[in-house]
Amino acid sequence: MKMPNSYGSVVKLSGSRRHPWAVRVTTGFTVDPVLGTARQLRQYLGYYATRAEAMQALADYNKDPYALDGLRTTFRECYEEASKDFSAARAHNYRSGARYLEPIMDLPIRSIKATQMQACIDACRTTQQREIKTVCRKVYAYAMRAELVDRDPSLYLHSNTVEAEIVRDVYTPEQIRDLFDHRSEWWARVTLILLYTGMRTKELRDLDPADIDTDAGLIHIRKGKNKNSIRQIPIHEMILPIAKEWKSAPRTFSHEGYIKIIKRRYGRLAHDARHTFTSKLREAGVDLLLIQLLLGHAPRTITERVYTHVSPEELREAVNKLDYGVRLL
Repeated sequence: MKMPNSYGSVVKLSGSRRHPWAVRVTTGFTVDPVLGTARQLRQYLGYYATRAEAMQALADYNKDPYALDGLRTTFRECYEEASKDFSAARAHNYRSGARYLEPIMDLPIRSIKATQMQACIDACRTTQQREIKTVCRKVYAYAMRAELVDRDPSLYLHSNTVEAEIVRDVYTPEQIRDLFDHRSEWWARVTLILLYTGMRTKELRDLDPADIDTDAGLIHIRKGKNKNSIRQIPIHEMILPIAKEWKSAPRTFSHEGYIKIIKRRYGRLAHDARHTFTSKLREAGVDLLLIQLLLGHAPRTITERVYTHVSPEELREAVNKLDYGVRLL
C-alpha cells in the first residue's frame, strides 16, 4: 500500500529476525554536487514482529511525532535512570525482579507492548511477580516524565501468582548448640545475633558499630525498613560477648553468601532466625505488643500506637524470657 507523502514507510528486512518489520521516516535530503540528484535521509523508528504492529507504530508517530534523538532509548536505559529513585528498603527486591525483564531490556521503550511485559511476569513462578510489575510501572513513569513515550502500557499489567507457602520451622536446640560451638565462624555469629535480637539480616548488615551500646546492653536500630523499624533491642546475656566482638570488629557479608551457608548446613532461610525469635517469645508468654516493638512492626491498634508507652526495662524483661534450652559451659 502506497503511503502519503512525508508519512514514512514500513519495510521488511532480510534474514531471520524476531522483529523483521522496520518503521522509517524521512528526516531530510542530501544533494549530489556533481549529478545534482537528491537522496533521502531516513531514520528508523523501531522494529516489530508483525507488519500490523509496525503500521500502528507509524500511525502513532504521524498522529503525535516525537523527537528522533530519543527513538533508540531502550528499556534498560530507562530502568537505569528509574532505579536511581528506588527506595533503599526495596532496591534489592526490584533488582531481583528486574532479572525477569531481560528479554525486553534492549528493546526501544516506545516499541514495547503490554503483552511483552506480561509475558515476562508470567514466566516468573514466585511472589516476585509483584516486584516485576512495579519495576515496569516505575520505568514507564520515568519515560513519561522524560517524554520518551506518550502512553503507559504498564498500566495494564497484572500479577496472578498465589502467595508462595513457606514452611518455617524454628531452629532446634541442637542447631543452636552447634552455632555456639562454631561461634568463631562469622556465619554462626550472625545467626546467633539474629536469633537473640529478632533483627532482619539487612538491619545487621547496616548496623553501625557505634549503635551497639554494650555498657547499656542495647542495640540501636537507626536504619530500618520503615519508621517503625527504628527501635532499641536489649542485648541478651547469651550473646553479649558476641555483641562486644561485633562492635570492635564488625563483619561485612552478603545476604546471598550467608543464605548459601545456613541453607547448606541447617536447611534454613535467613528469616527463620527471626521466626524462631518470635515463636519462642510467644511460647514464653510475652505480650504481643512487646514482640511487635522488638521486631519493628507497627502496633495493630490506634490505642496501642498512641497511648501505650513501653520502657526499655519492659523490653529487656521480655528478651530475657528467651530461652532456647542451650547453656554455655
